[in-house]
Amino acid sequence: MGWRHLTTVVSGTRSYNSGEYGGNAYFVVEELAVSNLDDYKVDLTWTCATGQNDIDLGQGWQLRASDLGCTDYIQKMTLRYFTSPNRVELQQYGNPNYTLVEPTTTTVDGEAFVFEDWGFTIDATLTSWSSTGATVQIDEIALNGINICTTGTYNLAPE
Repeated sequence: MGWRHLTTVVSGTRSYNSGEYGGNAYFVVEELAVSNLDDYKVDLTWTCATGQNDIDLGQGWQLRASDLGCTDYIQKMTLRYFTSPNRVELQQYGNPNYTLVEPTTTTVDGEAFVFEDWGFTIDATLTSWSSTGATVQIDEIALNGINICTTGTYNLAPE
């Protein structure tokens, strides 16, 4: 079965029939300047049927690519760390459909990991983490072998 995406132009208040939209529906906004994308928000409310199971994605810490010196990139991301087995997830903020998962290696500095996908590379170590924040040391962040951001130590706010 293939993916099915429904698209709706949003104007004013909308109501959707039960079951019409899944968890990551796309919304199309017309005539929005790219310079205003960071500040654009959609106010959504919904109700769910009773008896549904909650899904706990685990503690996450968020960052924007621009916080890492990636001046041409404004995408917000979420980093999560899991044990058993040890792994990290890097997710496009708010969209679990776009998640990279890699195992970590325990080192003297913390949990080391490397993401390599479609020419994008992040080589980093998660050096500390708690519900109040996380610290990550980024040794490389590149696209097709070209450094696109600033390496260094970064503090991430909790999601």
